[in-house]
Order: sequence, then structure tokens, then C-alpha cells
Amino acid sequence: MAQKKKQEQEAIEKEKVENTETKVEEKSPEQVLKEENEALKDQYLRQLAEYDNFKKRTAREKETLYGDAKANCVLGFLAVLDNFERAFENAEETEFSKGMKMIYTQFVDTIKAMGVEEIEAQGTEFNPNLHNAVMQVEDENIPSGQVCQVFQKGYKMGERVVRHAMVSVAK
Repeated sequence: MAQKKKQEQEAIEKEKVENTETKVEEKSPEQVLKEENEALKDQYLRQLAEYDNFKKRTAREKETLYGDAKANCVLGFLAVLDNFERAFENAEETEFSKGMKMIYTQFVDTIKAMGVEEIEAQGTEFNPNLHNAVMQVEDENIPSGQVCQVFQKGYKMGERVVRHAMVSVAK
């Protein structure tokens, strides 16, 4: 019987300890509200940061798309510019050709106003980012790796290459 009473007493003490532990774990309504408030505030700040990143990413994508569209548009006009230049190589000096040169000048000025500039190629060192080498030439008078002939002009808008210059490079 003494052992039974001892076990009962231990059980009662154990229950008291468990009750005090659960009382410690129980939170007041104010603490619960504070924790919920902190969790919601954290969630709000994360959503705000995510939205800000979304706006920045969208703005970058718009800028890229605008630049791509502008470059594609300019690329189509470069063929017209090339045809003007080829026509002037063999044209006689007449009133008509003078008028066409004036149109050509206006056309070039308009393209320059859009930020398009010609890539310097003749006599420069070959740069695969700006030039497209279609052949190599052995010439003792020209240093190796230098552009010796331009077959088609290259153009760029800012740092974006619209069309690579088609060139011949010395070996």
C-alpha cells in the first residue's frame, strides 16, 4: 500500500508539473495578437518587395522590347540605305541624281537622329562583336587581324549592334 500511495503521489506531482508547463505555454490574447500582427507585417513587407521587383523587371523588359523593335525596324531601312549607296557609285551627275542625293542625306540624318551610327571597319583591328569576317587575305603590307576590305557596312544603336559589318581580314 505504501508503494501505491507513493505512485499516486508521484502521478499527482507529475500532473502539477504538466499543468504548470501548459500554463507557461498558454499565451495571453495580447501576445497572440502581437504575433499575428508581426506575421502579417512580415507578409506585407515581403509582398511589397515582390511587387517592387516585379515593377523593375517589367520596366527592364519593356525597355528591351522597345530596343529590339527599334533595331528590327532600322534593320529593314538599312537595305534601302545600301541600295542608295550602290546607285550613287555608278550614277552620272545629273539634276535627278542631285535630288536623289538630297533624299539620301535626309534619310541618313533621320537614321542618325534615331541613334544609329556606322561601325568603323576599314583599317581597324578585327572585332568579332562588330565585324563578320567572310574571307581572309594574305597581304604583307597589312598587319595580321586587320580589316582590309568592307563588303557591307555595319551599324549600331548605342551599344547594340543592329548589323555586323561584313569584312575581309588580313592573315
